[in-house]
Amino acid sequence: MRLLLQFLQNPNTESGLRNIAEFWKWEDQGKNSKTTFLLAIKMLGHYFNESTHNFLKCAERTSLQHDIVSSVPDLKASLTLIALDQNMYAAQKFYTVLDKEVLMKTFTAADAIISLIQTAFILDVHYPSELKFTFEFLERNVCRLGNQHTMRKGAVPCTSAIVSRLVNSIERFSTKIHSFL
Repeated sequence: MRLLLQFLQNPNTESGLRNIAEFWKWEDQGKNSKTTFLLAIKMLGHYFNESTHNFLKCAERTSLQHDIVSSVPDLKASLTLIALDQNMYAAQKFYTVLDKEVLMKTFTAADAIISLIQTAFILDVHYPSELKFTFEFLERNVCRLGNQHTMRKGAVPCTSAIVSRLVNSIERFSTKIHSFL
């Protein structure tokens, strides 16, 4: 994860500059290792020029579970992660929502995201279309789901070109860094 986050902070690109700013927001909240996965989603979204706006939502920290869905404006029917704090990096509770129904509550961002990916994979639910490449990367390269034995019905066994380029670029980046060690 560290290598991914460092690669995505290339100051020579627009997405890299946005990712540096996102990293600073994360640092300002204490660099909580439990929210690193959340930071990775935001950074991957920037890299792929995808919007996390409809996927990552915030609600008041004091919201009750039965009020979560109604308290979030513009909530879509697609898979959504709701953080119980106005700053997602400070949240200590997360809700996974599908079709405006709460599926599960978790206490770390990492657990919430992994549970969401596993739920989508097992139930064959589509990820939000505006984060297609972000979740393709996470599902296949971070969670290691999607080999020929576990591939979802109708899924293409190889990754898209843009995701493959990212994987190859990270491998080259890793090789260069390790050559200095």
